[in-house]
Amino acid sequence: MSDHRNLRIAAAIRNIAADIEPLTLDEIRSRPPVHEVPAFDRRHDHDTVPEHHSTTGDGAMVIQLENRPDAPTPSAGESPPGNGRERWRRVGLVAAGVAAVAIAIGAWQAGSDDEPVEVLPAETPEVTDDPVAEQTATVDRFIDAFNAGDARTMEGLLADGAENKRIDPTFVAAHDQWTRVGPCRQDPGGALVCPVRRMDDFHGAAGLSIEADYVFGIDATGRIDRLNLLNEDPWDAYLAFRAEFRAWMAQSHPEVSMRYFPPAGSFSDELADMPQDDSMPTALDLVDEFVAQSAREGS
Repeated sequence: MSDHRNLRIAAAIRNIAADIEPLTLDEIRSRPPVHEVPAFDRRHDHDTVPEHHSTTGDGAMVIQLENRPDAPTPSAGESPPGNGRERWRRVGLVAAGVAAVAIAIGAWQAGSDDEPVEVLPAETPEVTDDPVAEQTATVDRFIDAFNAGDARTMEGLLADGAENKRIDPTFVAAHDQWTRVGPCRQDPGGALVCPVRRMDDFHGAAGLSIEADYVFGIDATGRIDRLNLLNEDPWDAYLAFRAEFRAWMAQSHPEVSMRYFPPAGSFSDELADMPQDDSMPTALDLVDEFVAQSAREGS
């Protein structure tokens, strides 16, 4: 048989199979058993099927094709008219039908196994529905942006008109760094209260830092609209340090022009007596000298 003829046959089988509707499992179960015969003569595929056999016997499973009433009966040793095209058309139908039946029976047998099939549940992504956790994540992003000097991210996290005086340019100039040192909690009003440690290069020269609870008000859009201390006033050590530094500067470096915030009692304790942002670089240059001299005088 030539390669060209093989290709034509394969194409014919594919075309025939494409027009055959697949059998469903219900159709397979509702049909009677397929008959079998012990032998099958290909020359007389239009003959009557012999004695019926069970599908569990040794005979070959066949599908009887519908005979054409007008087809002439070939004489002995003669091939039927239209033998080539018609026979291969029938072969294609048989192949497609057998394949469909085999697939359906296999699925039915697999489904009828006595052992139950374990169906694993689909993995469900974890859904966070904890407002404290979500708001804490916002606070952490804000702290990271503040420590990195990322003004754009901070602006995106702060609501319009937010009370953010705690982020004064003077502390930014002093390289103020924030660290959340414990879990946050919600106050009765729904705001988030977080323990925060703050340390900057100016006060840190004397080993000073503050640790206090800060209140972060977060609005419905998830942005911070309020930032303030809860109820503590941790500035006493800072105020004493600033007052002594200011007096030392006036005595030891009268030639240096410095701008300070007003003294305690007349201004916010957070900034009272602190060098302002444009004077902070000079203060950072001289603070180590002040700390060293104070240590000698106190020894």
